[in-house]
Amino acid sequence: MRRRTRATLVAASLLLGGVTATPFAQAEPFAAPFTPARPDTGASDALTVWTGEVTQAQVPLLLKAGVDGHELGRPAGDRAVPVELYLTRAQADELRGQGVKLTEKRMTDRARERLKAAGDGVFRPYSGPKGLQKEIVDTGRAHPELTKVVSIGKTTRGQDILALKISKGAARSKDGSKPAVLYMSNQHAREWITPETTRRLMHHYLDRYGKDRRITRLVDRTELWFLLSANPDGYDHTFKGPDTRFWRKNLRDNNGDGKITAGDGVDLNRNFPYKWGYDNEGSSPDPASETYRGPAPASEPETRALDAFQKRVRFSYAVNYHSAGEMLLYGVGWQVATPTPDDVLLKALAGTPEKSAIPGYRPQLSSELYTTNGEADGHAANANGLLMFTPEMSTCRTASRADTSGRWDPADCPSEFAFPDDRKLIQAEFAKNLPFALSVAETAARGDRPVSVTGLDAPDFTPHAFTASYARGTGQTVAVTARKSVRDKRLNYRVDGGRTHTAAMTPWKGGKRYGGHDNVRFDEYRGTVPAAREGARVEVWFTGRTAEGKATRSKPFTYTVWHRPQADTLVIADEGGTAPARHPVTYTEALSAAGRKGLIWDVARDGTPDPLGVLSHFKTVLWYTGGEKPSGGTLLAVRDYVNEGGKLITMGEKAGGESRVGRADTDDFAQYYLGAYARTPLKHPKHFTGAGPLAGVRADLADAPGNPLDAAGSYVVTSDRLRSRDFPQFRSAPAGDYPGVRTAYEPWAGRWMAAARHKDKSWMRLARTVDLTGVRGAARPALGLRLSLDAEQGYDQVIVEAHTVGRDDWTTLRDTNGGTTDETPRGCAALVSAHPFLKHYLTVAGEDCAARGTSGGWQRFTGSTQGWHAASFDLSAYRGKKVELAVSYVTDAGTGGTGALVDEAVVTGGDRSAEGFEGGTLGTWKTPGAPAGSVRNAGDWAASRALAHSSAAVVTPDTALLGFGLEHVRDGGQRAALLRAALRAVHG
Repeated sequence: MRRRTRATLVAASLLLGGVTATPFAQAEPFAAPFTPARPDTGASDALTVWTGEVTQAQVPLLLKAGVDGHELGRPAGDRAVPVELYLTRAQADELRGQGVKLTEKRMTDRARERLKAAGDGVFRPYSGPKGLQKEIVDTGRAHPELTKVVSIGKTTRGQDILALKISKGAARSKDGSKPAVLYMSNQHAREWITPETTRRLMHHYLDRYGKDRRITRLVDRTELWFLLSANPDGYDHTFKGPDTRFWRKNLRDNNGDGKITAGDGVDLNRNFPYKWGYDNEGSSPDPASETYRGPAPASEPETRALDAFQKRVRFSYAVNYHSAGEMLLYGVGWQVATPTPDDVLLKALAGTPEKSAIPGYRPQLSSELYTTNGEADGHAANANGLLMFTPEMSTCRTASRADTSGRWDPADCPSEFAFPDDRKLIQAEFAKNLPFALSVAETAARGDRPVSVTGLDAPDFTPHAFTASYARGTGQTVAVTARKSVRDKRLNYRVDGGRTHTAAMTPWKGGKRYGGHDNVRFDEYRGTVPAAREGARVEVWFTGRTAEGKATRSKPFTYTVWHRPQADTLVIADEGGTAPARHPVTYTEALSAAGRKGLIWDVARDGTPDPLGVLSHFKTVLWYTGGEKPSGGTLLAVRDYVNEGGKLITMGEKAGGESRVGRADTDDFAQYYLGAYARTPLKHPKHFTGAGPLAGVRADLADAPGNPLDAAGSYVVTSDRLRSRDFPQFRSAPAGDYPGVRTAYEPWAGRWMAAARHKDKSWMRLARTVDLTGVRGAARPALGLRLSLDAEQGYDQVIVEAHTVGRDDWTTLRDTNGGTTDETPRGCAALVSAHPFLKHYLTVAGEDCAARGTSGGWQRFTGSTQGWHAASFDLSAYRGKKVELAVSYVTDAGTGGTGALVDEAVVTGGDRSAEGFEGGTLGTWKTPGAPAGSVRNAGDWAASRALAHSSAAVVTPDTALLGFGLEHVRDGGQRAALLRAALRAVHG
């Protein structure tokens, strides 16, 4: 990746020094220690702590709500894991309405009193007579030969942001004249352990200078800068009282009302210009969000000050302390699983999960689980040539568990950010981080040679190795990540053990998407091996000379030149499992009929196709996934191919959705490369009709052998959510529909429907009375309707209720089309307690229920109908009577899905009335509200237009995505026509 020349910005700095004073050898106790908040502050918009459990599938909901993914823990797969969030009640209610189980954290009086009594008063604010600002000034005065104090700029409220330099002759030497390291902390106000760690590190260097040979050497040879608080205003705000303790952002008054409330402040670690606002998951455009990125890049004075400081001093390395997550982060944050050349060096310093440079912290790529954009690390590397690490320090629970005195109980933690105010535990956390901090400083003195506490090294060359090549008749590009300081870099190769040849290499420019400037110490270099015969074995290695003139070389790798027919399109068969793919010939035959030649790569047989050895030799890749999710390894290879200008067509029921990449399920590739922001499955669509770039194409669909079309992909287009004018990099367009199939969130027919959007603890009734007094004999009156349901499986349900007018003979009706079951709700006893009217249909037995109540039986829909379901309910029992009917959405006290939608409600055999809710009214249907005993509904049924439109196909400038496979298309001519259109769409 390319790095442009850094501009030098010389800023005036304020020197604070002169008079010698006694240093703060250890912090004095703060006069007003933190008191945990009482349960009810009365402020509806105050930030409070919420706990819950989430699955990996729910993580995008949290990211969109502005939760910092690095503070979430490590959800994986379907297993729910505990999380801790900082939300207003309104934000929590919205997430609960989307199915996230949350509970406001309430502390017992015992825990509150324990915390008040246990605190040592170590933590203290930035300003004030005993604050960190004064300590920085006093420390500078106490060590005039070793220190220099500067103001790097002002905060939003006008405070000086102070930094202290430690170096021999600090005041006399020009800043940046020696290898420089920055230790910074407290970008996020509530993370009290971080400025205390940086403060202790500052004194560690000063107290041991002249006594410890290692420390003395570091101070003599390097510049060590300490920025205790990058967010002084926000940090001071956290000391005002319990209601502000967990404030995260700076103190920008977003709405200009003169008050700082939950809707104010900017997340300073999302405000940097590099990749600012790349998407709305890595940062948020919502001022109320905890990850609000601000109104513009570098809108905040704190951000501009730090950027100018880095440009002026020209740091080599930095450690940016955060909490609380017990991780050691490095590298790219804006896109998942994206290494950079410098990762070779960063990984050597950070260590591995098995042997971490900071015990108990997991070293990992910043975006291994969650993405961030506009953050300090990415900007530091790409804008200022600075390699930065982010340790996410220990949680309150972890620290409390380490206590052997009995003072600290993990159960008493008011938040994971509330690191125990205990000198011993704080010192232990500092000591755990110290070896890594020192190793970074020692590495700065050596430049690109790591001094790692784990003993790892960064090799001069790391080849991009592969074993198979389709380079018959053409050259083969090879790549290596190499130390930039190595001179005379050469590509070396020999064919079938013959004579050694050499060739020049050039730095890689990074491609269409990846190309940043974070190749500070290492870079990727590429060269070309000339064409070799089919079957040839080519050995490749790389050589050069170190900065000291010593010869150096890489380990070799060998690839075989595979047989390659004259094919222009590679068909990647990615059907899952280990058995040979069943349908690849369907694709090659369709390509042939479309005038193209295809070659099959079966992932089950051949493994992941290498982007250089395999994919780069084809004009087009056609990747189909059968009935399985796309494999993560193939996804990354295909993403590399598209990044370098490749054209992709991808098809399959689960294409355009989530894939498992490393330890996480991610839909980033689908959203940002394929244009599929969200995917919903549809059952058995019969036809496909192209639109836009695929206009004029029609396909008849059916089940395929071994792969029924029971979950066809339907996509909300990314550009419908992230408008092209704001996010041109994600430009995408719908390209087809399943005619006759209304997708899950739009009316089944016409332009209107009835919608009950989820609200907790509600009983929303859509009711009407039907006159069947004239119905006699064998007539079978019925209620028919279309239902689209997205509800919390087991806990929330739709029931169709009926009773004779004037009688209390309520019951629920069975869907004769098979959509209902008599399975009782999960948490049934609690649900009946919240909605006593359910006793008409359910009988509580302990925590469970029987599916029969005082007047009727139990039948319900729950979970997802995966689109519109045709339901029918027999009304024969009410012949000769008037019957009141209610389609009811009944929810429990926490979480849920989107809700319930109803359309085309038709009564047959009686008054034969039909209601499609056109005109924006409920017509003959009413909303009587919840029955007696339930609380008043927070929402109810209402006429609604489409909530969202989903398409069967999506195109971008480089890709075409379809939610089914060619094996599902009945006719060979239709398959060929579909591929011809898709090829035109991606190639123009």
